[in-house]
Amino acid sequence: HRFRSREAYQWSVELSVYLDQAHVSHGLGGMLYDRLMTLLKMQEVRTAYACVTVPNTRSEALHRAMGFQLLGIWKNAGYKNGKWHDVAWYEKQLRNYDEHPVPLKKFSDIPADGIREILDSDVSF
Repeated sequence: HRFRSREAYQWSVELSVYLDQAHVSHGLGGMLYDRLMTLLKMQEVRTAYACVTVPNTRSEALHRAMGFQLLGIWKNAGYKNGKWHDVAWYEKQLRNYDEHPVPLKKFSDIPADGIREILDSDVSF
């Protein structure tokens, strides 16, 4: 989803991928992220951000493996399961930061055959 609602932030997104525990550590998260980031590049997105509740060694390792850089930790930023949690923020540059970037393309403006090719590429699950 959009990182922020203001027009100045239109080139940034926040990503999340959630998998059922039975499918964790089989390469599916990386595969989904790879395809998602390829589609985002086609839309002219420049930066992807990810927020990970910590500790979460698998998710932290996935983000590092996908080329995300740790930005910092927000202390006690989220509350779930009866407990306060810290969250780690990660970022990844997807495209160059042009002086005059073109506006984002709508997902519906990407040719369907291009989307299908990306989604079907090297599917092995």
